[in-house]
Amino acid sequence: MRELEWATPKGFEVITVATSFESPHSTFGPFQVDRYGLAWIVEGGGVSCLDTESFTVGPGHLLLMRPGMTLRHDWGHERSFQSFIVFDFEELGQAWPAVSAWPLSRDFSGERLFFDLWRQLLALEHAPGGRSGQVTFFAELLLRLTLEGGTRTPAQT
Repeated sequence: MRELEWATPKGFEVITVATSFESPHSTFGPFQVDRYGLAWIVEGGGVSCLDTESFTVGPGHLLLMRPGMTLRHDWGHERSFQSFIVFDFEELGQAWPAVSAWPLSRDFSGERLFFDLWRQLLALEHAPGGRSGQVTFFAELLLRLTLEGGTRTPAQT
């Protein structure tokens, strides 16, 4: 496993941190993605397509989108709830994996720490007084954990 020594990407910027509820059997897309994005399926699920790859997604699944990709969600038979982060950057440092090698999907079901961090990001984004610099920190941390594959094991007390 690569250590998390990567420098913050030049110009790393969080555009949106939000959530959405999707009606059963609804469709979102297809559309071309213009920024990077992470989408966490909290409840429900269905089939998500990124370019020519299809993923059956459910609670705990994460999708990672890149600019230029075609995205489509076909939600399943129950209401779905997702949270997403849209971000961008100018340039990655050399230690970061090539964007073309980034995974498109991860199954993080059971990765409690990962989602606790995500919930903290949502709390910071929607806190009174507006967005703080911590939003960018948490978004970058979640991206790093996504690329690394998660927290793997719980911390020992």
